Amino acid sequence: MTLQSLGWPNVFALGDGCSTPNAKTAAAARKQAPVVAVNVLAALDGKDPVAAYDAMARAR
Repeated sequence: MTLQSLGWPNVFALGDGCSTPNAKTAAAARKQAPVVAVNVLAALDGKDPVAAYDAMARAR
């Protein structure tokens, strides 16, 4: 999951602002932040998202 909006390709979300199946915790948001950062930079370069968030992976 790229954390990119399906309806608005220029919108990315993380933490409480996204609909992932895992708990809305700071630990999950900490794992989501690098994914969003990489994908926003890719979008700014006109490229497709390259990073993916595994919502079922254990956040530590």
